[in-house]
Amino acid sequence: MMETAPPGAARSLVEADDAAELARQLELLKAERDYLLVHSRNLEAELRHRAGEPGRVRDLEQRLAHAESCLRQVSVVHTAKWLILRPDAAWPRIWRRLRDSVWWLVRERYRVLRLKLRH
Repeated sequence: MMETAPPGAARSLVEADDAAELARQLELLKAERDYLLVHSRNLEAELRHRAGEPGRVRDLEQRLAHAESCLRQVSVVHTAKWLILRPDAAWPRIWRRLRDSVWWLVRERYRVLRLKLRH
């Protein structure tokens, strides 16, 4: 003969398995929630820490600008060495600076005016 379990017993085993599975999922969700809460608190603390640093960033930018301006300044000695040792590179640059200067522009406008008045 076959022994059959009463219908209520099978249902209680399935419900017990479902309850155990649900309890395990609930524990996993609580662990993830706690991890995310701690992580979000860490992020908030880091943001508060970084929010106080714009002054530091501005200071670093000013230092960088000062360093770049110091690098752009060329001493007379270096310029003289450059003119003597590399005249092929120096003369085109000197000519370009003279050509782009205010005096050159004034001279060019005066020349154009004289040409217009000539006709």
